[in-house]
Amino acid sequence: MVGPDYRWELYDIAKDPTETNDLAAQYPERLQQMRLDWARWAEVHGAPLEREVADDKPMVRFKFNMRFQKQRIDNDKVFKFDVNYNAGLGHTVVAKGWNGVTCRLIEKDANGAVVREYVGNDPSTVGTHSGAAKIQIDVIGITPTDDLPTGHYYTLEPVFRSTYDRTEDIVLSKPVTGVKVRTRP
Repeated sequence: MVGPDYRWELYDIAKDPTETNDLAAQYPERLQQMRLDWARWAEVHGAPLEREVADDKPMVRFKFNMRFQKQRIDNDKVFKFDVNYNAGLGHTVVAKGWNGVTCRLIEKDANGAVVREYVGNDPSTVGTHSGAAKIQIDVIGITPTDDLPTGHYYTLEPVFRSTYDRTEDIVLSKPVTGVKVRTRP
């Protein structure tokens, strides 16, 4: 749908309903803000964009965030899924910190403190600009959600670093909560 070569346009529909007067050059700040708002909306709602939005800043998201809400993960096999990422315009994923695009299934206590992490990553993403990282997390034998201590829960949190800022972790605006680990019936 959109991508690095896509040229965004801006129109005042109230004054120009036929969209003949492109205002993008006249209002570049407004256009950039609209692009950022669109990217954030897509991240929050898991919009299935065919290609990533050309954005100056890096971002990571699940293709369908809602798929992971109340997701049932069987603890008798490896959990496999994709994480979409974009290292930022003109930037690439780096190995430092996470060895490429990584996702953590994290058990947290009632205060949100990390109890333990189960990690999977895709080192083939190092040096790339954007795409879908193939993640595998070994969840064989981990404690089912219903058997965790009172108040404990699981979150799913993708992360990576980019040449945009090699010291800053790129994460979701909100981790995915409500992930259910179960023993297959």
